[in-house]
Amino acid sequence: MRHLTTRLVILVMLALMVITGAYDYIRLLRERDRLLEQTQEDVRIFAETLGLAVSRNVRWGRTTDELKELLDDILARPNLVAVAIYGPDRHVIAEQVAAGFASPKPDETVRQALASKEAAAVLEETQLGQILRYVQPFRWPGRQTGAIEVRQTLAAMEQQFRRAVRENIASRLVVLALLVLSVFALTRWSIAR
Repeated sequence: MRHLTTRLVILVMLALMVITGAYDYIRLLRERDRLLEQTQEDVRIFAETLGLAVSRNVRWGRTTDELKELLDDILARPNLVAVAIYGPDRHVIAEQVAAGFASPKPDETVRQALASKEAAAVLEETQLGQILRYVQPFRWPGRQTGAIEVRQTLAAMEQQFRRAVRENIASRLVVLALLVLSVFALTRWSIAR
């Protein structure tokens, strides 16, 4: 009867460890989704603000070099990998790209944002990790619409998520291993007596 009780206690402990581990993992996934939404909101606000600044600069007749200089200063923002300004004809007016990343090209997302005059957000998988693209239309002189594209890498967020998963799972595995070893040692010790 004692062995049955010990085995039952071990199974219940294992089940509780697995259940709490699964709960923690699901909680971390939810936190990751929340961080992604927050990042998307931050990029949206940044793109809208930048769109207003670029719209003003274009209306004042700034040159492409002056716009490029503006983008140079902006690219210093953490995790920002590319910024591009598109004219009404979908051509790149100015762009700035961090080293190692592909230059933005006007694609279907840019075309749709210019046509609908509504912002578009796309999450892309690249060789260097996930990148959040945000295309924000803005007023161009002559009642036309231009767009600004902001690309931000999610590598730091993904790295933080993986670290949290490793820490939680590793701590659960250590506790589980110690629990199993202690129960095993106690049962062997009690049987030997």
